[in-house]
Amino acid sequence: MRLVNTITDAFVANSEDLLAGTLQGSLFAHCDTTVQTGILQAKQLAREKIFNHPNKVRMELMANQCLHRLMDAFVPLAWTGTETSEATSSSMSFEQQSLLRLLQPHLDEHRRVLSDNIYHNILNILDFITGMNDHEAYRLAQELQGHWGTVV
Repeated sequence: MRLVNTITDAFVANSEDLLAGTLQGSLFAHCDTTVQTGILQAKQLAREKIFNHPNKVRMELMANQCLHRLMDAFVPLAWTGTETSEATSSSMSFEQQSLLRLLQPHLDEHRRVLSDNIYHNILNILDFITGMNDHEAYRLAQELQGHWGTVV
């Protein structure tokens, strides 16, 4: 409770500068030194025990690889543009056609299409990827590599 009260006091004492965007440093810098020391110790503890924990680092590496796989698979569709219509999809590879079938329900749901605008196509693809939860993204990335039935 002491921390909350101290920070509240610092907020009230510096509210004009804080709300005007002219406050120098963090709000913690305007608290007494024992609070500042406690915050620094908590940050150090978080760095040591949480942010750099081997399990977290492994999870970050796995998530990074997952995103790379999904991006490598779907982003090239951004250059297919108007080729995605049924009449012209014959110029697309089997893999591109299959990936488009996975992407299409998302595009339809949001009333979007892949067009000749590569930038907008990339945004639509990123929207599709970022709309997945962790398990969906991991499962799809595994499936794209031929690993069926892999569960997290």
